[in-house]
Amino acid sequence: MASYTTQEGDSPVPSGSEQLSDPRERLLRHIRRAWYDNGVASSQNFEPMPKDRSHLSVERGSMIGAEAAHRRWIGWGRDSVAVFGVIVGSYSEHGAPSFHVPIDHKEEKNPEHALVRYPEKRSQAARLAKVIKGKAEKIFEPQS
Repeated sequence: MASYTTQEGDSPVPSGSEQLSDPRERLLRHIRRAWYDNGVASSQNFEPMPKDRSHLSVERGSMIGAEAAHRRWIGWGRDSVAVFGVIVGSYSEHGAPSFHVPIDHKEEKNPEHALVRYPEKRSQAARLAKVIKGKAEKIFEPQS
């Protein structure tokens, strides 16, 4: 696996962003069709890609429901076959803090958006993704 490390100060989390503190808050993650098989989400769904600079995009379940998040996501033309949830505490107990980072783009407003900071080394991020996959719960899957 290729090694990828972010540069100092390369975080997509703006200075002053609120760190999520309620360990019970559920964070929602959209599951890609290619990484979903018979109701089982691959750990790849829970691992940031190198372009994501070691941060996983999620949505705050305390601010939006899984079905509404899914409808909006696919309305933007994005891939999602299900929405899984992982509580903030599952990330933080493994040293991965979560931050509220709303998106206010003209085409895609997402006030519920948050980022989870993963380890910078890809091998460590992949290990964490496997742990998180084991803690994730399917919250919403549209009926076919």
